[in-house]
This record gives sequence, structure tokens and C-alpha cells, in this order.
Amino acid sequence: MEDFPMGGKPTYEELEKKVKLLQDKEEERAHLEDAFLEVASMFRDIFENAAEGICVCHNIPDEPYVKFTHWNPHMTEITGYSMEEINKLGWYQTMYPDPEVQKRAIERMAKMREGNDIRGEEWVVTTKSRGKIPLSISTSIIKKEDGKVHVMAIIRDIAKSKKAEAALKESEERYRQLFEYAPSGIYEFDYKTRKFTSVNDVMCTYSGYSREELM
Repeated sequence: MEDFPMGGKPTYEELEKKVKLLQDKEEERAHLEDAFLEVASMFRDIFENAAEGICVCHNIPDEPYVKFTHWNPHMTEITGYSMEEINKLGWYQTMYPDPEVQKRAIERMAKMREGNDIRGEEWVVTTKSRGKIPLSISTSIIKKEDGKVHVMAIIRDIAKSKKAEAALKESEERYRQLFEYAPSGIYEFDYKTRKFTSVNDVMCTYSGYSREELM
């Protein structure tokens, strides 16, 4: 914006131009502010309604006592603690009461302080109301400056998937035992390759061939 000549009086046109310039700058500032508020609102909605637990810790300390600055509702659903409670009690001290597990968790924090992202690690934590549950924990570095490391953690409750995985494994084991110890000859055959894919011992006895020969 140009200044008026020293000692000179601005003309009407100059004043009008200056006012228009100020109005344009104010409109631009208002548009930028609206855009910022819209983006901030969108990210807040994503944070609050995410299906996973999300928490943020600015400046991970040297000692194993982190202070969270952001903690979405799903974190409380998973752990049973509010951010204020967990900050008072301590994440490591509360979630990992076993000394050996706590030691591993502290070693993990040291890796984070070095600025390393850690994805999809499985941990068993002690919650407030659900006892011990398995979680998948991923941490990402938000920024690293002046020796300070700021991280975001995404935490997923995998209790149901672990239970389903165990049930599937148990079912497969039952099937294997039925297959292997059935009193009748049983085989599986792939019609596309025209080959056996599995045979039990009774089938080998009936056919007179070994498992390797039939396969």
C-alpha cells in the first residue's frame, strides 16, 4: 500500500483506492479464517468420531511419564480412563503394571524419542473396567524440533479379532483331528489339477499307497 506524499492531502480517488484496498485485504483475511475454521472443524470431527483411539503427546519426556494433550472419546471407551485420569496416574504405570512389560514399553518410548515411527505393535494392557485386553498400537512422529519429539498414537482394540482368530484355530484343529483319526478313508481332491491335496492314514491303508505317493 502506497503512502500519501508527506505534507500533501490525498485526493478523493486516492482515498477511495485506499479504502478499497483495505476492504479487499479484510475480505481475504475473512476468507482465510473461514477456510481455516472449516478445516479445523473437519479434523475435529474426524478425531472425535474415529473408530480407533487417537491420542497425542507433545514433547515425549525423558522419564516414562507422558502427558497427553489430545485424547478422543474412543480412547476412553478402550481404556476406561479419561485423559485427565491417565495423565494423573501415568500411561505406562497404569496400562503396564507388570515390571517386565513396562520395561519393554519404556524401551519402545526410547525409540519414539529417536524419531522412529512404530506401526501395528500388539500389546496387552490393563484397562480400568475390562481387565487385560490386546491392543494394536501405532505411533507416528508429528514433528521433531529442538530435541522435542511430538507423537500421535492410533490404538485399535483387537480383542474381538483375537477371539475370532482363536476360535478359527480351534475349529481348524478339530477338523484336522476328525480328518486324521476318522475310521474311514478321507481325501481332498482338486479337480482342476486332478491331484489329491490331502489324504488321511486310513485312505493310505485302503489304497496301499503311502501319503507321498498319493499326493
